Amino acid sequence: MLELRRVTKRFGDREVVGGVDLTFQPGQTNVLIGPSGCGKTTILKMLVGLLTPDSGQVLIDGKPAAEVAEPACQRFGYVIQTGGLFPHLTAGQNIALPARYLKWPTGQIEDRTRQLIELTDFPADGLQRYPTQLSGGQRQRVGLMRALLLEPEILLLDEPLGALDPMIRDQLQNQLRQIFRQLNKTVVLVTHDLNEAAFLGDTLILLHEGQIVQQGTAVDLRERPASPFVTDFVHAQQPYFQTAGREEGA
Repeated sequence: MLELRRVTKRFGDREVVGGVDLTFQPGQTNVLIGPSGCGKTTILKMLVGLLTPDSGQVLIDGKPAAEVAEPACQRFGYVIQTGGLFPHLTAGQNIALPARYLKWPTGQIEDRTRQLIELTDFPADGLQRYPTQLSGGQRQRVGLMRALLLEPEILLLDEPLGALDPMIRDQLQNQLRQIFRQLNKTVVLVTHDLNEAAFLGDTLILLHEGQIVQQGTAVDLRERPASPFVTDFVHAQQPYFQTAGREEGA
């Protein structure tokens, strides 16, 4: 469904992504993980079309992304760390933006919003609040509902829980995993947190300096590291070893 073929991206003299080949499995949660500056967010932005590769191709169902007629907002749902909400719009208005752009009838938008409220456990009365009147977890739910509104096949999330306190983050991790499994969408999620990646991901893709250094399950990275960097990265996140039993074999 979604593929990078020899993709390279530079910013000035710095090569952030270097000739990456990567296929994201349909219906699975694929997690891009690695230290800051390794290229994971750049890859996500190239997938959604916010950045253009300097060389190589982004393919959707075997076709170059630029040749796919369907608008990007229908192909992809995109969630960023802060939710990306417009402060002058209510939660309900933020959610409805993609559908308003495509001129959906008001009744259809309201029906779909009700479905998403149930899916994400968002309070119905929160739709009339502005982002500053919502908690961090509620803002992230609004961002997720907006991304899911048009029922895209592919969901992209860039550090969606990174700015939340630990208790809310733990709650949303559980909820996200339930949603991913229920909807059976192709998910690409960026995080630097190995424990989060292990809990949410079917496949983990560890990046370092714009290159893929290992791809597999969390157990593969922990027990069968492909390089000293993989070992160092895993050992640096000791909480992973303490909480890996959250779901054995995750």
